[in-house]
Amino acid sequence: METWQIVLLVLVVLAALVAVAVVLKKRTTHRKVEEHREQAHDHRQQAEHTQLEADRQAGEAQARAAAARQEQLAAEQQMQEAESHRTDAEHLSRRADELDPDGRR
Repeated sequence: METWQIVLLVLVVLAALVAVAVVLKKRTTHRKVEEHREQAHDHRQQAEHTQLEADRQAGEAQARAAAARQEQLAAEQQMQEAESHRTDAEHLSRRADELDPDGRR
């Protein structure tokens, strides 16, 4: 085999190796891109699930806070009613003392 044939053969082999390397690189790149797409999709689904859970918890917290406010208002109203009854009882007791001819307590 002559020198130019050997050089040509080496160039053809090198060109084939470069072509194979380029194809393999494209496949690897394509596979990585697909993996990243899948990961992004999974992260989006997880984010959506987490957001729904956060919304649910916030709703429950708001409901509990509303119930607590309602209970607080009811307790305050009951305290006012008790104070009103206490005032009425004191008034009645004083009036009874005023009316009692024996001055008993």
